[in-house]
Amino acid sequence: MLFINDLPLTVADSVIDLFADDSSLYKTGKQIQAVQINLQHNVDQVAKWCKKNNMSLNSDKTKSMVICNKSRLSIVEDFEMKVNNYVIESVEYQTVLGVTVDKTLS
Repeated sequence: MLFINDLPLTVADSVIDLFADDSSLYKTGKQIQAVQINLQHNVDQVAKWCKKNNMSLNSDKTKSMVICNKSRLSIVEDFEMKVNNYVIESVEYQTVLGVTVDKTLS
């Protein structure tokens, strides 16, 4: 559970990493649908928490990426996340704290 301004932010069965003004929410699992459902629920919780605290998520800077081996890439094509009914851009790679990570960790 994360507390900011004494208001709790809870996410079920996911992990939040916070560094300065960057945050990452992630979940691991073998069943892509279960991961997607869990993450979507938690993204919704974060959006509600932000609204209660007069903050907003920058949907233009919010990205999603599924990391898996090359043989499983075809099963994740329909993976879609939303913030306040805005579809989050799915990316092939992302730079996190100066390290570029791609979706196959190659």
